[in-house]
Order: sequence, then C-alpha cells, then structure tokens
Amino acid sequence: MESIPSRPAIWAALIWFGFSAVVGEFFPFSRVAMYASLEDRDEGALPLFHADGEQASVRDFHRFSGGPPQDIFPRDRCREVGGCEAYPCSMEYRPRDDIAWVRDHWDDQGDGPISVTYSYRMIQIVDGQLRLGPDHVVWRGRAWPL
Repeated sequence: MESIPSRPAIWAALIWFGFSAVVGEFFPFSRVAMYASLEDRDEGALPLFHADGEQASVRDFHRFSGGPPQDIFPRDRCREVGGCEAYPCSMEYRPRDDIAWVRDHWDDQGDGPISVTYSYRMIQIVDGQLRLGPDHVVWRGRAWPL
C-alpha cells in the first residue's frame, strides 16, 4: 500500500518553500551561508575543472600531464611550504578525489590534445545576494579524453 503524505505535511512543505522563496539567502533557507558561518566567514571557494575553457569532469579524461597534481588542492600545499593562498573550500572531498584520479592516470610521456585547468571560484553572500568572483587557476596541464 502506497503512503500518501497527510494534508498537514503537504501544507507545511508549501509554507516552507513559499517562505524560503520570500526570505532568500538567509539561514536556515540559505543554500550557501549555513556552512560558511561555521568558520565565521562569508565566502567560500567552488572547485572547478575546465577542459579547453569549458567546465568538465576529470573523469572524462584518462591520461594527464602538467604541474604536480597536489597543486589542485592548495590548502595542503600551503601547510607544507607556507606563503601561499589557500581557498576556503567546504567541498574538500572533491579536489582530493580529483587529485587521486589525476595521479592514478598520470602520463608524463607527452602532452595530451586538450588543455586543462583546475581553479577555484570565490562565492560570497552580500546583503542576501550570491556574488560570484573570478576563477583562481591553481593547476594547468594537458589531458587525453576517454
């Protein structure tokens, strides 16, 4: 027997979505700010991978060459060497997974046909509005598509 939501649950959901649409980017209705406040910051960095200037996934490629893969996540590198900028990224799992993929598919025997970059786009909430900053490229390389 299928379970149908009760009328109070349906009304509660409609009120929640309606109120969050009116309120906008304020906790607990925010898509971004709820986690940024944990470290008392109002900005974060979104990790991005680009292939020939277009957003892509590292898993669309099977061989890589270029700069050291660990440069993809500058926070670890900055802890080691100091004197560099680490971007506040709450999605650490993603660049760490991407580093592992690139490292496991490394081929320094030549340059692939596709130019690839890894960057971080700064995101900030100002007066309840989402502002996207420029991309900060931290890694450049070449890759072979699957």
